[in-house]
Amino acid sequence: MKQEIKAAIFDIDGTVYDYKTHRVLPSTVRVIEQLRRQGIRVIIASGRSSALLGQQILNSIHPDYYVLANGHELLDSSIQPLRLVRFTLEQTQRVADRAGALGIHMMLKFHRFNCIYSGWQEMVSVFGETALLNRISNIVPRRITTARTSPWA
Repeated sequence: MKQEIKAAIFDIDGTVYDYKTHRVLPSTVRVIEQLRRQGIRVIIASGRSSALLGQQILNSIHPDYYVLANGHELLDSSIQPLRLVRFTLEQTQRVADRAGALGIHMMLKFHRFNCIYSGWQEMVSVFGETALLNRISNIVPRRITTARTSPWA
């Protein structure tokens, strides 16, 4: 019995997005369009949040769904949330404290914006400074607070 393929799932970084050219290659776009013509749904799954997708990715791939921020954002084709999963303030603080103790840099990802908690230079090496300045809300202080007392407001 022949099994029918219903969906193709792609990562962004190093898969559909080429770090050497900093763009989605035309050959990648052609393959994804061919899949779509065959009735196969296209899904982007990435550790990136929606704020870090970039217009070049959005304008060239046109997936049916996005699974972003390591599963914390499930979005439809128009980038509208179908489901958002968020840590509590206490959970976020515990992760930030542990990352700091281990010397790990982190970016706090939210739907439509990100905040760099630490490690600006490492983030620049991955995303580029211009891309970060266009998509990052601010650098977050060491203590995380609720939105009502937001340090980046």
